[in-house]
Amino acid sequence: MRTESGVLIRRLATLEEYQAVEVIQREAWAMTDPRDYVPLHLLLTAQKNGGLVAGAFDEQGALIGFIFGFLGMAADGRIKHCSHMAAVLPSAQGQDIGYYLKVFQRQEVLKQGLELITWTYDPLQGVNARLNVAKLGAIVQTYYHNLYGTMTSGINAGVSSDRFEVAWWLKATPVQARLEGTYQQPRLAALQAKGVLFALQGVRTAEGYAPQLLPHTQAADAYLIEIPPDFNALKRQALPLAQAWRRDSAQVFSNLFARGYLLCDFLSEGAGDLRRSVYLAVRAE
Repeated sequence: MRTESGVLIRRLATLEEYQAVEVIQREAWAMTDPRDYVPLHLLLTAQKNGGLVAGAFDEQGALIGFIFGFLGMAADGRIKHCSHMAAVLPSAQGQDIGYYLKVFQRQEVLKQGLELITWTYDPLQGVNARLNVAKLGAIVQTYYHNLYGTMTSGINAGVSSDRFEVAWWLKATPVQARLEGTYQQPRLAALQAKGVLFALQGVRTAEGYAPQLLPHTQAADAYLIEIPPDFNALKRQALPLAQAWRRDSAQVFSNLFARGYLLCDFLSEGAGDLRRSVYLAVRAE
């Protein structure tokens, strides 16, 4: 597969390419602890046994991004693809390479006769939410508290390693509509005009953008859950606020999931300090 910008997406083929994936992991996540990255021998073994390790190569043939996953089993016993890692070098971001890596992954998994891919990501990382939920159409119903324990390197340092597990149903109508470009995303103002309330929203304080918990116990059809527009910057500038966002958002997401809601969309509107990043939760069907 080749993207509009000329980037080639394909399976890895040489030991040197697997070694390059190790490097990209360290650079993309600013890893300093060698225990945090997946080594060559595991990547290679997964690829040879039903998994997938694919790379994004620029026009000079250099590896600038990758995606890695392996076969797994869902709670109901069905075989699925478990997508574990995807990253693009900071110097190559902004070209939709992550999106095309996921599209390639979908094609390869469908060839295996599978219809479900799952993976995890930090709920407060808006860039990942835009890709996973808004652009790909994955849904979220599962929250893991401190999944990987204390992580001390890179962008994971300073807060608990809470994660969403997303489910990407490859043949679902909302997924296909997004990939075909026919999906019409709702606007935040339109949802509020319909009476959809915030369960968590941001407020500007002297210390920075702070979370505000709101009532969300009524049996509403939908709720809005805001996250900070740039969680990584917030951790650097006001770590206590970032920790408060982690605590309060964990409470809201866990409560809503336990009551039968799922996340079906992610809205990112505005720019700079005025940008708002908001999940849409609806009752699961």
